[in-house]
Amino acid sequence: MVHLDLFWFILHCNNITMKEENKVFGIESRWLIVALIFFILWLTSRKIKKSVLQVKRYFDSFLLDYVQKKYNVRMYSRKKALLFDGLSQMMENTGRPLRVLEIGAGTGANFPYYPDSTIVSCIEPVAQFNKKLIAAAGGFPRLQFEFHDGFAEDMAVIESGSVDAVVSTLVLCSVTDVDRCLKEVIRVLKPVSIKRFF
Repeated sequence: MVHLDLFWFILHCNNITMKEENKVFGIESRWLIVALIFFILWLTSRKIKKSVLQVKRYFDSFLLDYVQKKYNVRMYSRKKALLFDGLSQMMENTGRPLRVLEIGAGTGANFPYYPDSTIVSCIEPVAQFNKKLIAAAGGFPRLQFEFHDGFAEDMAVIESGSVDAVVSTLVLCSVTDVDRCLKEVIRVLKPVSIKRFF
């Protein structure tokens, strides 16, 4: 019986202490809980947005790869004649391998068109394309590749006057500043060079 009374006494004291704490800390603890909930929601929403964006980019790379393969099958002869035959002619005229910059190389859809021993510098802003781009490059041992992360509007990784030709297929519709991109193209090209846009 004494043990039971002692238990009730401890419980009652604990209850009084909690009520006093709530009086003193009630307002602050509510705001702390609300702030904590908003912080958790903010963190979660950022992670969800980041995850959704990452899934979207992987889906875009898959879709682009699929569409470019189908497109290349249908347009191979036209694309080769319009854009890439000039590279072969230029290589014959110079008697040396060409250095070509491909802006927005994507998944490597243009690799089959380059003449043997061409040095292809690829600049690609979307990191999700890198694995497919490098895998595609492995299928063309006759070419030499350099890979750069970056945007067409700022190609500081490419030296001025260092490339013979710039290739840009189905890219300029997605750059943020076309004028700046074209200024960068002119900057990196050698004085005698080829500019082909498609």
